[in-house]
Amino acid sequence: MSTSDPNIGDTFTYALVSGTGDTDNGAFNILGNILRANSNLDFETKSSYSIRVRSTDQGLLSTEKVFIISATDLNELVSVSINGADTFLNSNQRSQLTSIVVVLDRPLVSPSSAFTLTNIGLLSASDTTLSSSQILVSSVGNVYTLRFASGPGVISRIGSGNRANSLADGNWRLTLSESEISGKNQFGTQAIDNFFRMYGDADGDGDVDGTDSVALRNAQLAGSYNAALDWDGNGSVTSGLDITNFSANLRKRRRLF
Repeated sequence: MSTSDPNIGDTFTYALVSGTGDTDNGAFNILGNILRANSNLDFETKSSYSIRVRSTDQGLLSTEKVFIISATDLNELVSVSINGADTFLNSNQRSQLTSIVVVLDRPLVSPSSAFTLTNIGLLSASDTTLSSSQILVSSVGNVYTLRFASGPGVISRIGSGNRANSLADGNWRLTLSESEISGKNQFGTQAIDNFFRMYGDADGDGDVDGTDSVALRNAQLAGSYNAALDWDGNGSVTSGLDITNFSANLRKRRRLF
């Protein structure tokens, strides 16, 4: 906020005051010369706000003015589903993380730059962001499917669909561009989101234990393919990579942030 005054160098204080046009004063506060909303403005609930502000100079002279604040109608996050494009994968498992389906309330303007994926650490805290070129975005209307190109933070696998590349082990955080998404624009910021990948965790409970060992053995002995335990995506659960990487995680539990 600023005030024009013939006295050069004069300074001003600002306050929300009662009077005509003060309808929405309670939704805002002033810090110094900055007007701040007390909470996120929701266009769908209210598209404009009326406030009354007093500006007072060093000589205690003041003037008041009514301002109309317009809320911007930004996109909103509706839902996020892990492996939502890969129905062959057991929806409970966290052994593979091959796709993310994001639903918004309307299409994005720039989908190629709207998504950021950060690995915040599986067993200990870390902060590693996937290269933007590794996030492959496709869409149908306001539904966006994210897959992953080879590179740091991604496990290269053979095939497509449920045998496509997987995010590497880690707790993950998906951030959507604040310039396009209003309100909640992150998924994976809480342990309850269960947005993690831990190879071998066939039941999605956050560890690799005896139950998962039984699932691996059944897939091998019975010959029944289990996409969740196919490390390299070659269509079977018998390769050395499947066993070696399962053993590396056996008896480990992911951290809860």
